[in-house]
Order: sequence, then C-alpha cells, then structure tokens
Amino acid sequence: MSTQPLYEIVGKLASLHNLVEAGEATAEDIADTLEALEGELEIKVGNIWRLMRAIDGDVDVLDAEIKRLTDRKKARKNVIESLRSYVAAQMETAGVKNFKDPLYTISLTKGREALIVDNTDLIPDEFVEVETIVRPNKSAIMDAIKAEKVVPGVHVERGASFITIR
Repeated sequence: MSTQPLYEIVGKLASLHNLVEAGEATAEDIADTLEALEGELEIKVGNIWRLMRAIDGDVDVLDAEIKRLTDRKKARKNVIESLRSYVAAQMETAGVKNFKDPLYTISLTKGREALIVDNTDLIPDEFVEVETIVRPNKSAIMDAIKAEKVVPGVHVERGASFITIR
C-alpha cells in the first residue's frame, strides 16, 4: 500500500509526461514507472472515494438530525404561540387588561389594523405601484455567444473542474 500523498503521485506522473515529451525516457522506464504510479494512484483515489462515501453518510445523518431538531423547534414555537393566544383570549373574556408580578407584567394589547386586498384590479391607479424588472436573459445571451455574436457587457467563464462518481 502506498504512503505517498496523492499530489506526489500526480507530480511524478507529470514529471514522467515531461520526460516523455522531451524524449528522455525509454519505453521500459515509462512502462515500469506508469505501472507503479498508476497502481498507487488507483489505490489513493479509491481510498479517497471511500472516505467521501463515509463523510456523505455522515452528512445524511446530520441532515436527518437537523430536520428532526427543526421540527421539534417548530413544535415548541407552536406551543408558545398557542399558549399566548389562550392567555389573550381568557384575558379578553375576563375583561382583564394586565397582570403584574414582581418578575413580569402581562398586558392585553389590541391587535394592529391590517389592510386586506380583496381584488387588485378594482384598486384605483393612484394607489397602485408598478414595478419593472430588468434582468438579462442569460440563456439567450449564451446562445448568441455560441453563435459567435458579440454581446457587449458580458463574458463567459468556465467553472472549476469537478468529478462525477457513479
């Protein structure tokens, strides 16, 4: 089993590639070195893949735990809101406006007025705001650039390389 880091193995493969391009390596040297390094590379990449799968499993467990805790938090908040509504309804029914205690004061406060829009089409123009959104059509711009048209104000960048594991 190899103890070399992946970057060292890749560096040696790159050096071998440079020697081949310069014509300084024999066919036997190339075959021997490639066999050894590619075997080590396969082992390293395989080990890294297994580590990634283990970490991925941890991520799934963490996602499930986050969901469980989020659901629990939501349930607790719902209980608090239910208790608030219950106390407010009881205070309103009893005609009590506040309770005072050395640690807290609970006051019944009227709710705020809220405007409810039933039909926006019936509202006069003087009470309506018009919003215009200007947004570049990226797919049309990319199609134009691929058709070798010049589009001022934009450029294309290639994203970082990535691996696909099946």
